[in-house]
Amino acid sequence: MKLIRMKTLITTSDDSSTDSTEAITSSQSKNPADYQTGTTYEQIARTPDDYEWKKVQFSGEVAKVLEDDEETQIRLAVNGDYDSMMLIDIDNDILDGKRILEND
Repeated sequence: MKLIRMKTLITTSDDSSTDSTEAITSSQSKNPADYQTGTTYEQIARTPDDYEWKKVQFSGEVAKVLEDDEETQIRLAVNGDYDSMMLIDIDNDILDGKRILEND
């Protein structure tokens, strides 16, 4: 099993989005469609440095949630595959008081 660490874009149910990556400024696009690049888990697992600060989109099942005062970390089983895990850091400010739960 490989574990990849990523920052993330959170998309809410009203289709608005917020980015937790500090390097992305408010003047840059936060459109979720911009993250649909077709990048695969295997590509990032092989050459993670090539994707640093790049926009990517993955879906899957939240396997584990770790919360503290400043951020929430989730372990995401990409496409439900527990052999393809990503560790994702989410700034709690962008969760707006909401929580991510295991199995989400």
